[in-house]
Amino acid sequence: MNGIDPREYALKESFVIPKGKVRVKGKRYLNVSFVKGPLPLPWLAKAGTLGGKALLVGLCLWYMDGMRQQKTFRIGGGDINKLVGISKEAALRGVQKLEKVGLIFVLREPGCKLVVTINRSVSKGEA
Repeated sequence: MNGIDPREYALKESFVIPKGKVRVKGKRYLNVSFVKGPLPLPWLAKAGTLGGKALLVGLCLWYMDGMRQQKTFRIGGGDINKLVGISKEAALRGVQKLEKVGLIFVLREPGCKLVVTINRSVSKGEA
C-alpha cells in the first residue's frame, strides 16, 4: 500500500447518503460516496471562480444529478447540509451564485424545495 488511507478522504458518516464500493486492499471494499462523471471542466472552472461555497454546492448538485439520474430534481438547503455539512444559508447562497451565472436553472415554488436543472451546455462553451 502507498501509505494513503482512503478512509481519511471519505465523507463523515452523518453526511453520507447512498454508498458505492471502492476497492481498498486486495479484496476488501470500503463504502464511500462518489460523484458520477464525467464532469465538464468548463462548468467546474466557472463555478470555482464564484467564491464562497459555490463550487462545493455545484459538486453536490452533480452528485444528486447522478444519483437521481434525472435532468431535473428537487433539493433544499437541508439536503446539501446533510451531504457536506455546510449551513443551509451558505448552500442557498451557493445555489443563487450558480443560477446567476447560468450554470443551473432553478424553479422556486412557495413552501417547496428548489427544482434544479444543471445547464450542461456550459461544457460546450455556450454559457
